[in-house]
Amino acid sequence: MAFLEFKDIARTPLNTGVQDPGTAILQLRVRDVDALTKALKAAGGTVISEGGAPVDFGNRRVAIVRDPNNLFFELLPAPAP
Repeated sequence: MAFLEFKDIARTPLNTGVQDPGTAILQLRVRDVDALTKALKAAGGTVISEGGAPVDFGNRRVAIVRDPNNLFFELLPAPAP
């Protein structure tokens, strides 16, 4: 993954959705989806999962959070050790 910064351009924020082509979504396997969702929300993220909270998807609890820079995090439970 590479992060680029451009100078002397209009700083118009992007507001894409997860379904839009080119949208960046980083999948993370985490120990506690609910706790990390809460922490990201407290840090300025927006939970875009249905109901604004993690949801049950099959036998897993997942969440999608957008950070203030329009990067999406898909939080998935880590596999059991």
